[in-house]
Amino acid sequence: MATKMTEAQMLERIQSLELQVESSKPKPKTVTVKLSESTGAIVVSGLAGRFPTTLYRSSWKRLLTKEVAQLILSFIKDNDAEITKAMTEAGKVDH
Repeated sequence: MATKMTEAQMLERIQSLELQVESSKPKPKTVTVKLSESTGAIVVSGLAGRFPTTLYRSSWKRLLTKEVAQLILSFIKDNDAEITKAMTEAGKVDH
């Protein structure tokens, strides 16, 4: 037998459920940078997935140039449909 709720009780219940939904959403990962003491590589975590991206200083310097960034952004723009199709077929979501 269902109990009747007042309008105030329903509003309180809705607010409670909205808070539950909001708190259950995945939080954006914090990007962290650290030094691998054993290899001297620079480790960046929190970009995607559970595995960090690890490169040596010289590789990071080459990757993080304006020219390489533009190359990557242009590639993404020029291949957007193919990227979306491949990700969809793989069941992946781009966050």
